[in-house]
Amino acid sequence: MEINGIDIRKESGGFYSARDIHRSSGKGSSYRPDVFLASGLAKNVAGSLNIMCDDESQHVKRSDDPHLGIFFSSVLSVAYAAWLEVAFSEFFKGVSKDVYALGYVDGEEAIEREVKGAVEQGYKVGYQECKRVMDEFVGSVAKHPVQKRSISSVDFWRSVFPESNDVPHEFLKYLLLRAASYRNMGRNGLLSEYDWEAGCYWMTPEFAFSVASFFGDGSQEHLSALRFISVDSAGEAWASEV
Repeated sequence: MEINGIDIRKESGGFYSARDIHRSSGKGSSYRPDVFLASGLAKNVAGSLNIMCDDESQHVKRSDDPHLGIFFSSVLSVAYAAWLEVAFSEFFKGVSKDVYALGYVDGEEAIEREVKGAVEQGYKVGYQECKRVMDEFVGSVAKHPVQKRSISSVDFWRSVFPESNDVPHEFLKYLLLRAASYRNMGRNGLLSEYDWEAGCYWMTPEFAFSVASFFGDGSQEHLSALRFISVDSAGEAWASEV
């Protein structure tokens, strides 16, 4: 592995030269490997208060050649590269390649688990944040009574895609955005609040006609939606005085 023109030497078991990592960063003496080892980050990663003691740490290995210095495990090397804040992504990719190439030898299966765990945790956090934003937006929709003659968002979607079991979030988000746009123009009462009992939103045929633009103009889906609006509203394009 080479970073910034420096060849990062590697020993058996997936240990990388801390001196080479430091040299590739171009950082000064205050960023030496021994300074890093004394930091809280290194101790947290290694899970040991005596990280400098070889017999008590599985993350530090001293070379028989004094000129080579010390070597860090894959996990500690990644943490050191991140601490140096240079070429972290390149180094991480290089370590990941080595992990797969070695076939999870000498405990490197652990870093794979850590990476997967981080990805899964990131996905969960992202999903929760997305849900929070969506819930916040839905909560901002002004509450108003369902129109006497309204179209179900579920029936509207299934008129275009009969085999569909669920209404996609993209379409529901489009409904809310369109309703918000009309509301900003002083047009209220086009879309109901969510009807938990019926499991849908209710919209006037007038609003449904506008929402049909979700599908490409002149497309088969667009025509199917317009036919449904006409039939469902008994031929009346305007179901309310809104």
